[in-house]
Amino acid sequence: MRDGFFSALPQLGSLIFVLSTGYVADYIVHREIVRAITARKLFHAIGTISPAICLLIISFLNCTRRYLAVGLLTVGVALSGIMISGSYIVNVGDFSGIYSGIVFAICNTVSSFGGFCAPYITNVITRHKTTAQWRIAFLSYTGSFIISFIVFILLAQGEIQPWAKDKNDNSDGDVELRKDLFESDDKNDIVT
Repeated sequence: MRDGFFSALPQLGSLIFVLSTGYVADYIVHREIVRAITARKLFHAIGTISPAICLLIISFLNCTRRYLAVGLLTVGVALSGIMISGSYIVNVGDFSGIYSGIVFAICNTVSSFGGFCAPYITNVITRHKTTAQWRIAFLSYTGSFIISFIVFILLAQGEIQPWAKDKNDNSDGDVELRKDLFESDDKNDIVT
């Protein structure tokens, strides 16, 4: 039972961050503390660099420090939740407009390759289960977080792209849509 609890702990931590980060990101954008793209990049940076640091530290621990490793893994996975609802998922809607569903489906499909390749790659790397092999595995995943950070910081777009606009709509609907997201009409807030 204890092992099951420790296995679930990182995901529980991630859930907390996923549920709260979107509200925080919306708040700082709505209050005009930062622009939307700046918030996306900030949250993505926190959500990728934090787990990378945790994995880097874990890669140099030995088996006698297993509770520290579990703690770092929990913190790393939990903090990776920051990049989900405050960063890349909502950024797809920021730049892809009317095609956001299609673009997100493509992005999600491509990103899922890592999810089902990682266990196989880890098994190949850690064939003999030595500390050195586990270090290579953890350093590899540290590298993947750093690559994700660099690519997102360099390529993330905050404005709707020309190819993603409705050709029949001459207005700047993206601006109006974003205003509607943050303005509320008191009549619509009443639950009956």
